[in-house]
Amino acid sequence: MCYDSLIGINDNGLIIESLDRLDADIIYVIPSNQFPLSVSMKAEQKQALLNWAYKKENRYIIEDGYCSEFSNDRSETLYSLDSKGKVIYLGSFSKTIAPTFRCGFGDVFRILPYEGGLHLLLRAATRLHENEFKNAASEHGVGIYKLSSWERAASSLIPKNTFMIGFGDISKDDIIPGIAALNSAWETLLEQETN
Repeated sequence: MCYDSLIGINDNGLIIESLDRLDADIIYVIPSNQFPLSVSMKAEQKQALLNWAYKKENRYIIEDGYCSEFSNDRSETLYSLDSKGKVIYLGSFSKTIAPTFRCGFGDVFRILPYEGGLHLLLRAATRLHENEFKNAASEHGVGIYKLSSWERAASSLIPKNTFMIGFGDISKDDIIPGIAALNSAWETLLEQETN
């Protein structure tokens, strides 16, 4: 269901409080160029929108980085401010390269901050089960670990769909091909989910 006519907009852009009366779990926003007034979302609005998303487990923000490559506004994106994996960032190269060239990108994986060794953590913001990600990676010759493998019982402390990728025992020559193989595996999996 589309709620675009019910979300309040004023000279400062989206009125975050108007979202509270809706039963929505996903909102699509263009913080740098809010339609129709073309205003940029202020820092307070960004934090309020993130707080709205944090109130429910399955609530997400889709952030469109529309024309961000041309903007002088260097304020932080919602995606960069998000600490709980609630923002999916979308962008496009169409305005930079050529309007007829349709090439976009999205970021559904988040590299989590971690200072504990020769690995990194990735969290997938999707409804797919973590076993599907692990199996797809394995089929492409890439070994990853589900972070949930380390929990002894059902626990909310370990976020679902979070993976550990080690790079301490891999030669430099194998890292880039490994990343490419993992990208191919997960891209195929995500395409299947949307079809």
